[in-house]
Amino acid sequence: MNVARPAQNTLPSFYPKSDTLYEKESHDAELSGYGFELTFRLACGIDDEDPPVWPLNFLQNIARYVFSTGNRLEEHHHIDLNGPIALAEETEIRFIALVKDPQLGEIGSPNGRLTFLQVVGLCTDEYDLIKDWDCRRVLEQVGRQWPLLITDLKRKSILADPGLAAEIRAQANHEGSSQGETFVREAQWLARDDSLLITIGATAAREVVRLLRSRLMHDKPFAFFGPQQGILFRPDAEDAWKTEESLVVVSLSPQTLVEVLGSLKPARGDYRWNRLPNVVIRVVPSEIKDQHGKVIRVIG
Repeated sequence: MNVARPAQNTLPSFYPKSDTLYEKESHDAELSGYGFELTFRLACGIDDEDPPVWPLNFLQNIARYVFSTGNRLEEHHHIDLNGPIALAEETEIRFIALVKDPQLGEIGSPNGRLTFLQVVGLCTDEYDLIKDWDCRRVLEQVGRQWPLLITDLKRKSILADPGLAAEIRAQANHEGSSQGETFVREAQWLARDDSLLITIGATAAREVVRLLRSRLMHDKPFAFFGPQQGILFRPDAEDAWKTEESLVVVSLSPQTLVEVLGSLKPARGDYRWNRLPNVVIRVVPSEIKDQHGKVIRVIG
């Protein structure tokens, strides 16, 4: 069913009238609730007689994350699902990204502004490409093959086409990553006298190496944040570090950057470099848990 995109700041016919809206609870007069509602477009299976139930549970899990953490989702955010999007299906879709719904867009309500964010399923190498390049550009490429960014559990990655993959990767390598920061479950630092210890999980270490390459090699800084502290890496002529409240800033020379890229791995251990003798990056194992909190995999 095609749904016409509503005009900006108007209510479509299916949206409840002001006297049936829930009481506004947030203190932000500009936003209704968290400022977004999730949508999802799923390709029908050949043998499907009834709509599947799992997408509803899946969207509820995302909403539960937002309610429990208070972290708002926005366009071009992307998430690792730590497994297939539908556990009972054989699919390469293991990640998602968010984009403004191409038909519903944004509306106004008596309780404030609201954006419809569409959940888009992605394959592993497409997700990696987002971090190496740009979420918007990757979703544009996906949308050329799957209009309205419909998630098809049976589809292959856009990079399965060798010609298209070479063209896209050439653009990504030329432009570098647009992702200036990322949030990880485990990242902290401890400065004592003239020494610095940075502790990160193995999954975060994998992200650090990727973003060091796609950001600093293009003369762009990037930062990653744990629950309480952050670490900012930036390119510079000299190696140095300094603390700024809950943030530590690490400057890397071209020579040290090459050393870090060649040695830092998502494997437990302490990593040191000659030009930064008083800086240690300690990689600890990362635990992947299911929705019930049970550890299902250990990385590093």
